[in-house]
Amino acid sequence: MRLVVDTNIIISALLKESTVRSLVLDPHLELHTPEFVFEEIEEHMDMIKERSGLTEEEVSLILSLISTHIRAVPKQDFIHKLSEAEKVIGNIDRDDMPFVALALSFSNEGIWTNDRHFTKQGEVKVWSTAELLAKIKGK
Repeated sequence: MRLVVDTNIIISALLKESTVRSLVLDPHLELHTPEFVFEEIEEHMDMIKERSGLTEEEVSLILSLISTHIRAVPKQDFIHKLSEAEKVIGNIDRDDMPFVALALSFSNEGIWTNDRHFTKQGEVKVWSTAELLAKIKGK
């Protein structure tokens, strides 16, 4: 199953050993995210350390493992879809345009996020963790 992954999923996977982390590391899922997401996560390292109770080295190790399971896609690979993404979600949350643009740029099953405002658009399928888990267990 090919999915675009929102930042909140990756941060959730970093914060604790959980269903989200297990899904991120599931070899049956082919996950993609805009390249800037990993830079954004590095900027929030202090918050992640505090909330997870882990050291910077532990968080870095987990992030390294997670990043081997998620393809970081350069902006140049989906920039041609940004204007379309703006029409889809620009009025809802402009910060989510890169995720929608990425989802529109290649064949996939949608965006995995726990951010509800993604559901306010109807162009790209949105998967919550619960929905994704139900889909996987249903196989």
